[in-house]
Amino acid sequence: MTRVAFCSLEGEQVEVKPLGGQLQCALNGVWQLPCRHMTFEEDGTVEWPELSRKVRVEADGRRAELQELACFAGIGVKFQEVRSHSTVRVSLCGGGRLQYTCDGAWRPPFQYMEFVDNLVVFPEIHHSAQLPAAEAPQLRQLLQALAVAAGCGMSFAEARGKGCLRMTVAGPGKLQYTVDGKPRPGFSQMYFEGQFVHFPELGTTAKLPKEAKAARVEMQQLACRASLGVDFEEARGHGRVRVTCADDYYLQYTVDGVPRPLFQQMLFDAAILDVPDLGKSVHLPRTEAKELRIKLQDMACRVRLGVRFLGARGERMVRFHLAKQRLQYTVDGALRPPLSHMIFQEDGVVFFPELQKTVKLLAKEAEPCRILLQELAVLAGLGVRFVEGRGKDCIRIHLADEGLIQYTVNGAWRPCFSQVEVNEDGWLELPELGRKARLPHDQVFTVRSELRDLLRAEGTPPAEPAGTDSVKAGPACWLVVEADSVQMTAAEE
Repeated sequence: MTRVAFCSLEGEQVEVKPLGGQLQCALNGVWQLPCRHMTFEEDGTVEWPELSRKVRVEADGRRAELQELACFAGIGVKFQEVRSHSTVRVSLCGGGRLQYTCDGAWRPPFQYMEFVDNLVVFPEIHHSAQLPAAEAPQLRQLLQALAVAAGCGMSFAEARGKGCLRMTVAGPGKLQYTVDGKPRPGFSQMYFEGQFVHFPELGTTAKLPKEAKAARVEMQQLACRASLGVDFEEARGHGRVRVTCADDYYLQYTVDGVPRPLFQQMLFDAAILDVPDLGKSVHLPRTEAKELRIKLQDMACRVRLGVRFLGARGERMVRFHLAKQRLQYTVDGALRPPLSHMIFQEDGVVFFPELQKTVKLLAKEAEPCRILLQELAVLAGLGVRFVEGRGKDCIRIHLADEGLIQYTVNGAWRPCFSQVEVNEDGWLELPELGRKARLPHDQVFTVRSELRDLLRAEGTPPAEPAGTDSVKAGPACWLVVEADSVQMTAAEE
């Protein structure tokens, strides 16, 4: 098929032909500029976005003919779907999207596709198609090449001769690549080291071509499409900054495609982002600062460097992230100062003494949220975590206030206290509460050291009797809670 001519439902004469990797259409005999994109609407409308022109056609048959022309021009892909035996045609849609029809029947535009064996899944439109097994590797490459042309994919030749790597967006929070048409599992993390890109979830590495900077930029742009990255212009004119999820507990950013080392800590001050691990700072565009903070915190949550939850008061989103030996949080993007203390109270309330502020956890999420907040505190050096030696219950201890510490049992909160004793026989005692716990036998020294490091910041250790390591943080604070603990037993027992 070399051209299609028809009369639109409005009576307009339309002719379309392939032209050197593009399409060209004539409307009432007037040839328009060549274009590559066609958008099909469910009511039979065909739009050429580059021309800002639309016509209405007899739906299924005309769609199939127009996409057949796109395939002939090299800007479409066609195959026989294995399960339905129908002909699937995929073409460029515009707006960074693709669109397919099934025997001409309309399907919505899409930008995500994931390859699972011989199946190609289109998650955002809840459809899938099964590729013919013998043609699957070639069809995957053609579909990904089409995604590259649409701006939702990238490709490069692996510099060590290990094939052609094509990467596309597989869905929200997921990228995927193939090597010579052979798919790898979806992933969300990648980091750059010299001329290499590492995919830690897959345990694989690829060497970038000489134009490594351009390849990094394209991969990070795809990550941004998948909500796995942030892209903005540095406010002082220092270049284009792109931040992506690197690995569990790590983020990474590049400046104009030049990578910086991995980092964990972020400290926000108005429109300034400090990266304490690297001794660097980045100025956010002031008009975008709030939105960028939210996106950066969401990324931190993805790699376990943050916690987010819906507050019980007014359904506002609260996000915490790791700062320099502190935590910091926002409420719907509104910034709060860094903090190092928190006290869990009744009814899901969390009190931050330094800020004199509170947030309230939803009742059904209170224990999981406490656990996540304490895990973040441990990562910041503001807490200690261990599994009780007599069972599988997890004890987490964190700084509560000046001179006070607090613990939870599997997320269930307990009173604040100020003194901890670790005996040589592996028992941890809380004299003020009359409770004790057995430390794991192989972690006694480690936990004791971590507790001393934690509490030294809150007070000076007193003289220690023989056989006991005692650390005192300051005056005790008593809160009313149930006396029994899952894994801490009364001292007299």
